[in-house]
Amino acid sequence: MSDVLLVDDSPNDRALFRTVLRRAGFAVHESATGSEVPALVRQVQPHVVILDVNLPDTTGHDVCRALRADPRTSGVPVLMLTVRDNDEDVLAGLQAGADDYVPKDSAPEVFLARVRRLVRYRQMATITVLNEQLAQLGRLLAGIVHEIRGPLSVIRGNAELLKMRLTEDATGQTYIEPIVRNCQVLQARLEHLMAAVRGGPSARQWLEIIPLVREAADLFHKGTDPMRGSLTIVTDLDRELPP
Repeated sequence: MSDVLLVDDSPNDRALFRTVLRRAGFAVHESATGSEVPALVRQVQPHVVILDVNLPDTTGHDVCRALRADPRTSGVPVLMLTVRDNDEDVLAGLQAGADDYVPKDSAPEVFLARVRRLVRYRQMATITVLNEQLAQLGRLLAGIVHEIRGPLSVIRGNAELLKMRLTEDATGQTYIEPIVRNCQVLQARLEHLMAAVRGGPSARQWLEIIPLVREAADLFHKGTDPMRGSLTIVTDLDRELPP
């Protein structure tokens, strides 16, 4: 159910519009003055504000400008209620930031069509903002995962290297085995996170094997401790290896 804020100082007009909107399935919130509209919009967060031009304490144009000036309410669509054939009200409303207008004496079908169009616009705008926020979060997460992968690979590689050098009954095996196991778990979790960020099937691409192996060897070499001796990695790869 979509929420609508109806702002009109005429009880009869509000009753008419309220009936039309509720029969169409809208939840209607009402106000007879313009000064309380910005606070009501922040509280109710309606899909559409239906705003009469003439109000007892201010004008609909000033209310619309106030809504557009506040970042918390600037994205809410505004439908101005105007007097038929009054082009000055129409122009002033559009210049104040209104999204659409409809004469008060329009047929209910026309009135509802304008309201529904603005509701769809509001829903689409909300989805667009949410998608952009999710995309930004995905890019941030991908960067974090990338930064963690390298050091984690170095930790696991060094732990496995130490494990290979120790005998089966060495005391150090007790400490190294949890390191390797937990590194494997974290690497699996990182892959799951990257799959969630991608949001679709993995994109396969051709890679040259030789530069890839050299990059992995260089990464491992940078993670070794130079104070505990030198380590030389030699790669002997066939130049004709296919991607």
